[in-house]
Amino acid sequence: MTTIKHTQTLVYYDGVQVFAGQDAGGDNYIGAMIDTVGDADRYLVVAAPPDPLRRFYAGELDLRTLLLESSASGWYTALVDDDFTQPVSLEPQQRPLLEMDYLPEAGFRLRKRPEEDLMPANPAND
Repeated sequence: MTTIKHTQTLVYYDGVQVFAGQDAGGDNYIGAMIDTVGDADRYLVVAAPPDPLRRFYAGELDLRTLLLESSASGWYTALVDDDFTQPVSLEPQQRPLLEMDYLPEAGFRLRKRPEEDLMPANPAND
């Protein structure tokens, strides 16, 4: 069974919505919450190749495209009970991801926090 370690929460809204993770070999993963099962959240997880992942972090690629394109080499689900300090066990899925109702709407991109966009580098210069 493949396990990954949570490395960063990318989107938090009433719980972890999107997170980054890494396996023991250093490969990067992205997980997006798809539903809740009891006290645990279920995530769609894909191994994300370096270039699409870089483009996602830069806001050039939306989450749907990243997940869909990365799922070509396989995708997983994971149940996490809000304890991201423990390894996240990934359950491989066989059906094509596009057949499932797990993908987010198109257009969701990471953005800089508002304070990063609005605050001048040196307020004295304005």
